[in-house]
Amino acid sequence: MLSAVIDEATTESAPRRFTAGRASDLLGPAVIVVTVIAAFVQGRTLWFFSDDWNIIAAWPSGRLLDPFNSHLSLVPIGAYQFLFHTVGLDDYTPYRVAGLAAYALLGWVTWRFARGHVGAVGGAIATAAVLWHSAGVTNLLFPFLMNFSIPVAALVAVWWHLDRDTVRHDAFAALWICLALATSGLGLMVAVAVGVELVWHAVTRRSIPWQRWASLAPGPILWFVWYLAFGVDSPASGGLRPIASYTARMLLGGVSGLVGGNRWLGAALAAFVTGLIVGAVVRRAFDARIAGALAAPVAFAGLTAVSRIGVVPAIPPDELRYQWTIGAFLVFAIVLLLVANGPLTPPTNVVGAVVASLAVIVGAVQLADDGAAWVDTVEQAVPGVRANLLVAEMADAAGVLDRDRALPVSYVKVTAGEYVDAVAKLGSPLTGFSADDFGGSVDSMTTAEQAFVDDFTLVVRPDGPESCGEPRPLPAGPIEVHSGEVYRIVAGESADVRFGLFGPLTAHGHPGVIIGTLAAGEEGFVTVPDLGRAPRVTPYIGAANVSVDICP
Repeated sequence: MLSAVIDEATTESAPRRFTAGRASDLLGPAVIVVTVIAAFVQGRTLWFFSDDWNIIAAWPSGRLLDPFNSHLSLVPIGAYQFLFHTVGLDDYTPYRVAGLAAYALLGWVTWRFARGHVGAVGGAIATAAVLWHSAGVTNLLFPFLMNFSIPVAALVAVWWHLDRDTVRHDAFAALWICLALATSGLGLMVAVAVGVELVWHAVTRRSIPWQRWASLAPGPILWFVWYLAFGVDSPASGGLRPIASYTARMLLGGVSGLVGGNRWLGAALAAFVTGLIVGAVVRRAFDARIAGALAAPVAFAGLTAVSRIGVVPAIPPDELRYQWTIGAFLVFAIVLLLVANGPLTPPTNVVGAVVASLAVIVGAVQLADDGAAWVDTVEQAVPGVRANLLVAEMADAAGVLDRDRALPVSYVKVTAGEYVDAVAKLGSPLTGFSADDFGGSVDSMTTAEQAFVDDFTLVVRPDGPESCGEPRPLPAGPIEVHSGEVYRIVAGESADVRFGLFGPLTAHGHPGVIIGTLAAGEEGFVTVPDLGRAPRVTPYIGAANVSVDICP
């Protein structure tokens, strides 16, 4: 079956540029399989991160048409919601599998497209250039970036169906356009590329294929209706100059990403692509498909500049996922331009294949290194994320939660109220973790503990229960305290009283949060809140040169 599909793509597309034996037909699928397996193994310790929390908190159910970061994101949010209500939040693996499946889909349609134009070896190189792009770490390891993989894959799938030139295949192309537009704003680039191709045909052939226009129109029309209903405003871009600068830097970043991120090699590659364009024009082989393929990255860079300049936090034009997307579009354009420039001599084929393979390998090495760094970043951040989520759940259970407080879990605001409401529907993602899985960096622990202190109004009070008249003495310094108990603190000299939740207090490693200050000889009382079902935290009170008594 697989061989039949590949053969069909080959016979109905442009002639192969590289000749190779049947064994080479396995190269492209091998690239896809190796990519998915390597990414799955490398990211096996990953957990919900960044935008995942925006989806969990704001989209636990329904609202599929509401914009996410100004995009229609029905497909990725729908996929997440399906997983929310089938596998829950206990395991991140199903979400990673969904993201890798989208990446593998992109690899497959790229392989099918490129193999039909430049042969098995060339197709494998093109597939690796897309999947192993040096800036593709987040696209590969962060599941929600299926909102990039799917639209880019959709463009190549649309081309494949349009080349069949039947009503049935036009209908499939229309469905791919709908899928792309329902996945993210990148779907607009698919519409732009197809639109440029259709307009080009209409102008050069002096006829308008009304049937094809009509068959492909539903997706863009529906998206436009959605935009009118849910459209969002973008910050001021500052005029034409910053837009042009942002666009140019974004395009150069994408080209450079194809050669390991080196700017000089990127400039050389850009010159090579320019040469291919000129060559195709001179040969009168520059066609509608090439025009559409080149329009996609240019439109992506330009529209991104218009909509993203001025956002907070700032997004640089060479942001990784932008580089990756520009690079993928350019790979498709290069494949088409190679065919347009006519057959090459065998030595040139070999040299080109070797140079392209070296560039791909450099990208793969960079991608692997960045993947390891990404995993480390997530692993370091996750304990602190869990600590802050746990405090929100504890405060909610006690009825004291500040629902409007922003949780430090994503660049886009996630409120504590949104999170606990999602937990009420989906269950807690913290189930099954032990005390060692919470805490993280000093900053993250301090943020979580400050939220606890604020929500529970934990302070040193001047008065306490009368039963503290005959206290039982406890050792001076940081001590472990217990839920619901009252502690009397007597200062030998002026001292800050600190409170911590995630292990013993130390001067630098875990300073805790100041909940009051006592003068020399002064006494104060601390009532530890009822921690409910939270055995994963160990509260401590500490201060220098004080004695601490527990009130019986």
